[in-house]
Amino acid sequence: MALMDAKLELSDAQTLALGAGDHDSEDELDFTDPTQKPGIGTALYLNVVVNTKFVGAAATLAVKVADTADSVFYQTPAIAVGTLVAGYRIIGMSIPHDTLQTLKVTYTITGTFTEGKVDAWVDLAPQT
Repeated sequence: MALMDAKLELSDAQTLALGAGDHDSEDELDFTDPTQKPGIGTALYLNVVVNTKFVGAAATLAVKVADTADSVFYQTPAIAVGTLVAGYRIIGMSIPHDTLQTLKVTYTITGTFTEGKVDAWVDLAPQT
Protein backbone atom coordinates (compact mmCIF):
# COMPACT_ATOMS: atom_id res chain seq x y z
CA MET A 1 0.00 0.00 0.00
CA ALA A 2 1.35 3.41 -0.97
CA LEU A 3 1.69 6.31 1.43
CA MET A 4 -0.81 9.11 0.78
CA ASP A 5 0.03 12.78 1.23
CA ALA A 6 -3.11 14.46 2.61
CA LYS A 7 -2.18 17.69 0.79
CA LEU A 8 -2.58 15.83 -2.51
CA GLU A 9 -6.10 14.52 -1.81
CA LEU A 10 -8.95 16.15 -3.67
CA SER A 11 -11.70 13.80 -2.43
CA ASP A 12 -11.41 11.46 0.55
CA ALA A 13 -14.40 9.11 0.60
CA GLN A 14 -16.44 12.08 -0.65
CA THR A 15 -20.10 11.19 -0.73
CA LEU A 16 -21.90 11.70 -4.01
CA ALA A 17 -25.27 10.53 -2.72
CA LEU A 18 -26.67 13.67 -4.28
CA GLY A 19 -29.07 14.89 -6.92
CA ALA A 20 -28.37 16.03 -10.45
CA GLY A 21 -25.83 18.77 -11.05
CA ASP A 22 -22.15 19.64 -10.73
CA HIS A 23 -20.43 18.93 -7.41
CA ASP A 24 -16.82 20.04 -6.81
CA SER A 25 -14.18 17.95 -5.08
CA GLU A 26 -13.66 18.67 -1.39
CA ASP A 27 -10.31 20.27 -2.11
CA GLU A 28 -8.30 21.63 -5.00
CA LEU A 29 -4.55 21.84 -5.42
CA ASP A 30 -2.81 25.18 -5.81
CA PHE A 31 0.42 24.57 -7.72
CA THR A 32 1.43 28.23 -7.27
CA ASP A 33 1.82 27.55 -3.52
CA PRO A 34 5.44 26.49 -2.89
CA THR A 35 4.27 24.01 -0.22
CA GLN A 36 2.22 22.21 -2.89
CA LYS A 37 4.89 21.71 -5.55
CA PRO A 38 5.09 17.92 -5.64
CA GLY A 39 7.07 15.99 -8.18
CA ILE A 40 9.11 18.80 -9.68
CA GLY A 41 10.72 17.24 -12.74
CA THR A 42 8.72 14.02 -12.52
CA ALA A 43 5.36 12.88 -13.85
CA LEU A 44 2.30 13.16 -11.63
CA TYR A 45 -0.95 11.26 -11.99
CA LEU A 46 -4.51 12.07 -11.06
CA ASN A 47 -6.39 9.05 -9.71
CA VAL A 48 -10.16 8.99 -9.22
CA VAL A 49 -11.50 5.71 -7.84
CA VAL A 50 -14.88 4.54 -6.52
CA ASN A 51 -14.59 4.10 -2.76
CA THR A 52 -18.13 2.82 -2.08
CA LYS A 53 -20.54 1.31 -4.63
CA PHE A 54 -23.01 3.74 -6.20
CA VAL A 55 -26.75 3.14 -6.04
CA GLY A 56 -29.38 5.07 -7.97
CA ALA A 57 -31.91 4.19 -10.63
CA ALA A 58 -30.70 5.24 -14.09
CA ALA A 59 -28.19 7.71 -12.61
CA THR A 60 -24.85 8.45 -14.29
CA LEU A 61 -21.61 10.13 -13.27
CA ALA A 62 -19.15 12.09 -15.42
CA VAL A 63 -15.93 13.58 -14.05
CA LYS A 64 -14.31 16.82 -15.23
CA VAL A 65 -10.74 17.86 -14.50
CA ALA A 66 -10.07 21.59 -14.56
CA ASP A 67 -7.35 24.19 -14.12
CA THR A 68 -7.71 27.84 -13.11
CA ALA A 69 -11.08 29.47 -13.78
CA ASP A 70 -12.74 26.12 -14.43
CA SER A 71 -10.83 25.54 -17.65
CA VAL A 72 -11.72 21.88 -18.25
CA PHE A 73 -8.92 19.91 -19.92
CA TYR A 74 -10.34 16.41 -19.50
CA GLN A 75 -13.81 14.92 -19.09
CA THR A 76 -15.00 11.34 -18.87
CA PRO A 77 -18.10 10.17 -20.67
CA ALA A 78 -21.16 9.53 -18.49
CA ILE A 79 -20.66 6.29 -16.53
CA ALA A 80 -23.71 4.16 -15.72
CA VAL A 81 -24.48 3.36 -12.08
CA GLY A 82 -23.91 -0.38 -12.61
CA THR A 83 -20.27 0.27 -13.50
CA LEU A 84 -19.57 2.34 -10.37
CA VAL A 85 -18.54 -0.43 -7.97
CA ALA A 86 -15.92 -0.20 -5.22
CA GLY A 87 -12.42 -0.12 -6.69
CA TYR A 88 -13.50 0.96 -10.20
CA ARG A 89 -10.92 3.37 -11.61
CA ILE A 90 -12.67 6.34 -13.16
CA ILE A 91 -9.47 8.24 -13.99
CA GLY A 92 -5.79 7.30 -13.89
CA MET A 93 -4.09 9.95 -16.01
CA SER A 94 -0.89 11.92 -16.23
CA ILE A 95 -1.44 15.59 -15.47
CA PRO A 96 0.51 18.54 -16.90
CA HIS A 97 1.40 19.85 -13.42
CA ASP A 98 4.28 21.99 -14.66
CA THR A 99 1.79 24.19 -16.51
CA LEU A 100 -1.17 24.01 -14.10
CA GLN A 101 -1.97 26.71 -11.58
CA THR A 102 -4.70 24.75 -9.82
CA LEU A 103 -6.29 21.33 -10.12
CA LYS A 104 -9.93 20.67 -9.38
CA VAL A 105 -12.28 17.77 -10.02
CA THR A 106 -16.00 18.26 -10.66
CA TYR A 107 -18.48 15.39 -10.47
CA THR A 108 -21.48 15.75 -12.81
CA ILE A 109 -24.49 13.68 -11.81
CA THR A 110 -27.56 12.99 -13.88
CA GLY A 111 -30.41 11.46 -11.94
CA THR A 112 -29.94 10.85 -8.22
CA PHE A 113 -27.52 8.62 -6.33
CA THR A 114 -28.65 7.33 -2.93
CA GLU A 115 -25.22 5.88 -2.17
CA GLY A 116 -21.71 6.26 -3.53
CA LYS A 117 -18.33 7.69 -2.54
CA VAL A 118 -15.15 8.54 -4.44
CA ASP A 119 -11.48 9.11 -3.70
CA ALA A 120 -9.39 11.46 -5.84
CA TRP A 121 -5.70 12.20 -5.34
CA VAL A 122 -2.45 13.04 -7.08
CA ASP A 123 0.37 10.49 -6.91
CA LEU A 124 3.61 9.50 -8.63
CA ALA A 125 1.86 6.63 -10.43
CA PRO A 126 -1.61 5.73 -11.67
CA GLN A 127 -3.71 3.53 -9.39
CA THR A 128 -3.75 -0.06 -10.65
